[in-house]
Amino acid sequence: VVDRVVAPPEYRSHFSEHLMVVPNSYFVNDHRQQPAWQDVNSKQLARASYKELPAKGTLLACFNQLYKIDPPIFKVWVGILDKFPTA
Repeated sequence: VVDRVVAPPEYRSHFSEHLMVVPNSYFVNDHRQQPAWQDVNSKQLARASYKELPAKGTLLACFNQLYKIDPPIFKVWVGILDKFPTA
């Protein structure tokens, strides 16, 4: 899951993964930087707006700062994903 800042279109060929670009978003990768963007309208966050997502299933996300995702937390996430194969 990426945005147009983190993965600009001209660099997508460098990724082996299929990228799901979330519109109107910014992946905060440095807590010291404050992006100058407007609040996203909640109407833009409808699941139907994201054709890449399956109609059913669980969508997991983490909105923490990157330094908080250490090896023990990552192991917990992997355990959760093992229990939810459709996530």
